[in-house]
Amino acid sequence: MFQIGSGIYLAAFIVTHLNSALVSARAVHHIDTNWAWASGAPVGLIHDAGSIRPVPHYALGVFFVLAHLASGLRGVLIAHGVTTTIANRIWATGLVAGGWSRSRS
Repeated sequence: MFQIGSGIYLAAFIVTHLNSALVSARAVHHIDTNWAWASGAPVGLIHDAGSIRPVPHYALGVFFVLAHLASGLRGVLIAHGVTTTIANRIWATGLVAGGWSRSRS
């Protein structure tokens, strides 16, 4: 269930990301979507209240990519005869690693 939920979030994440980068910024507003656009230049992401809004969205995107991969690894391990307890521990380690990387982004 967790893998399905993370996959649904990732699907929504990709659609909204493509919409903001390709449709809204490029096609509608004719903005060059380069590094300066992504980092909120010249003010930056942290110093502008409008620019910091997508940070949790992208942090959750990083977490759910890693969590989705860890969930898939759990299924592969169980299919290859690893006990459920060990597979669950590896999965939990993957979730913690995803949460740690999310807190670092």
